[in-house]
Amino acid sequence: MSLEQATHCKYSRNGRMHGIELPTANAYRRLRASFQECRHTADHARESAARAPALADRRGLTIGVLGGSFNPAHGGHVHISMHAIKNLALDELWWMVSPCNPLKPLAANVPVHTRLERAASTVSHPRILVTDIEARFGTMYTVDTLRKLSMRRSGINVIWLMGSDCLVQMHLWKDWKRIFEAVPICVFSRPGELPRARNSVAARTFEASRMQQSEAARLGQMEPPAWVFATIPLHAGSSTEFRRVNGPLEHL
Repeated sequence: MSLEQATHCKYSRNGRMHGIELPTANAYRRLRASFQECRHTADHARESAARAPALADRRGLTIGVLGGSFNPAHGGHVHISMHAIKNLALDELWWMVSPCNPLKPLAANVPVHTRLERAASTVSHPRILVTDIEARFGTMYTVDTLRKLSMRRSGINVIWLMGSDCLVQMHLWKDWKRIFEAVPICVFSRPGELPRARNSVAARTFEASRMQQSEAARLGQMEPPAWVFATIPLHAGSSTEFRRVNGPLEHL
């Protein structure tokens, strides 16, 4: 969802529309200020980034990309990653730590290097790579990141990974249909989101392109749009809950 889409979106007085939580008028003003803050954060991260995978060395591999703020990384990310590696026959899985997210202003207050370090200390697996490649690209939206990645990934099969909570609101993302058209997608079940995810705008729009979970190991070789809804054992971990219990990441 672009800043322009957010600031021109109609909203109700209670901040809800069609069952989706929307920012109030005051939140829109904070969002605009956060957008500028994100620009600064991305510029700084691009200058200091130190984790960029060498794509030329990965031809022929199937790589899953789990993008997000990772504010902070937690057991839920590890849980999804382990199932993704097994079910999708991944050679590698990247935790792509975003410099910031305009729709999550809190992430902009925690430096990307802090979130990178936390992510790297959370997981230790030979197939999982924590990367700041989005900061190096200088992109902020998934569609733009995938566009840049596609220009550099000759011979690499990329699968975009996300939780079912993201699928619920995906139709609010910037150029969201182009994401489905760019790479295969695997959506993993998250607690409390299964019914809404299966009935989401994105799921209904691309229902004809949905593969059976039993076919997930072939997803990396499929031409998009192609996607799988993977029902896995639920894990209660969430960044929001972690911050509620432990406080902001920078205070740990």
